[in-house]
Amino acid sequence: MTYTIQASLSSGAPFKSAITNTAYFTHSSGPGQASATVTTAADTSPPEFLVNDPLTGSPLITPTMGITIYTAYPDFRWHPATDNDRVSHYTVVLTGGLQAKATYYVLAEPQFDASTAALPRGNYTWSVQAYDPSGNISRPVPPQSFTLADPTAIGSPNQIGSRVYYFPVIVRR
Repeated sequence: MTYTIQASLSSGAPFKSAITNTAYFTHSSGPGQASATVTTAADTSPPEFLVNDPLTGSPLITPTMGITIYTAYPDFRWHPATDNDRVSHYTVVLTGGLQAKATYYVLAEPQFDASTAALPRGNYTWSVQAYDPSGNISRPVPPQSFTLADPTAIGSPNQIGSRVYYFPVIVRR
């Protein structure tokens, strides 16, 4: 008689160790036991960003390509990373503004709403890295740039409506 025991390891199981499963049984011919030993392997594969925005060629969706934003509370969006286990979190590195120093944000989702703290006007770059539960880190995404402009400036979208359209003017003599 043959029995098959299936087991799975959850994320965070010990790596580089041996796990022994022992099954005990009682049968009319007497009691017994059988053991199986499984050796786990360490997760050494870092997360990867496989999807890129068609306009930028980058996983970063917005803000990108030097866009000017008329708010102190931009929304940051990027395509999620993939991993052989799972992505545990992301770090967003934001550099620029008045002090031009890097600020790091740790996030669980591939988006970041800066509505909790106003960012000062200025030029910025930002990038993202993904982490998995084993501590593997993705390559940094090449940074994208944007500018935060004064939301009260004359001619900004906040002053004249939700969208600004620019049309060419043709003058003939």
